[in-house]
Amino acid sequence: RPPAYANSRAFQSFSALTPGNDATITASIGGNPCTGGLLLGSTPTFTTSALQAASVTAVVRTTTIYADYAVLSVAFALRDADERSRVTRPTSVTITGIASTVASCNVANIDADTGIGFCDVTVAAGAFPAVGGSASVVHANLNVLYSATTVATASVTANLAPTVATVALTPDSTGMLIQLPKSPRMPGETFTILAFGSSGAKKLANFQILVYFNASVVAEDNSITSMLYSLKTSVTQPTAGQPMAVLSVIGAAINSDVNTIIGDNILLLSARFKVFAGATAGVTPSAFTSTIVSFTSEEASDNFVQVQPATFADSRGTEQSSGLMTVWTADISGILGYATVAEIFNTYPFTSQSQSSTIGGRIVK
Repeated sequence: RPPAYANSRAFQSFSALTPGNDATITASIGGNPCTGGLLLGSTPTFTTSALQAASVTAVVRTTTIYADYAVLSVAFALRDADERSRVTRPTSVTITGIASTVASCNVANIDADTGIGFCDVTVAAGAFPAVGGSASVVHANLNVLYSATTVATASVTANLAPTVATVALTPDSTGMLIQLPKSPRMPGETFTILAFGSSGAKKLANFQILVYFNASVVAEDNSITSMLYSLKTSVTQPTAGQPMAVLSVIGAAINSDVNTIIGDNILLLSARFKVFAGATAGVTPSAFTSTIVSFTSEEASDNFVQVQPATFADSRGTEQSSGLMTVWTADISGILGYATVAEIFNTYPFTSQSQSSTIGGRIVK
């Protein structure tokens, strides 16, 4: 080709293209497309490639973290150097600067179009303030890496609630303690309660208990298990005008010869409950109550505990005659926005076609 007809230039408008979509380049002179074949007309179709992320925005979902629900959850949005949300998936995303035991930042789940992903970290027990202390603020970093190179970092902040005191039955006593969550739960969320019995010097071979629960706040979730006892269970729904449903449990020791059914803190059962979907946010002081109908030793006639109220351990950190539940609804923590086209390049003078971009957002709770 004669040198007089050779020309080249660098194109700076590719940031207006969505990575992965096809496009062409057309040469024009004076607003009119060139003619004369491939050399002067449209190029063959090409595809722009996604670039690495160059920045990250993070929003904390769990603004207060509790020792019994010790998850720091963060939503994040990735952008390349031209603010496009469709980026090359990073090798890893990490959270540093906070003592943690388990990190789950699954890069495979980052949305390919919006660049939005989620990262959950289990905070180590030793990171929480001591019993009776004040809440503390923790500062951490969310890091985006390609291979071993960190390309973007965002700071995150959360509050750590003080540890709630451990409650146990008096040694060598007889009775039952039910452990409830020590942190708020959301409507639709499940949780597990644990019932412990103490039998003094006798073997706890059989028991019958009643657990009353406010059916406008929680519901039994069809999962009641025990490693030491075979169980027979039934649930009676509340009568008209009464809020409390009743869970009845009868237990018989699987092996009455073992020493695991004698003494203090015998694990009678674990039961899964769910916060009622329509539960109102707030505190219900008496969401649970319970009564021991009977504790019986290996001698069937020896009912060494009869009709005795159980005690509860909840967020108050002391023995209680009823169980408190706190229900909360998630507030909006932030909004992560994105656009299908990050930069609009005005080609109207050449093509007479308008350019547009769809702007969207994800509410983070």
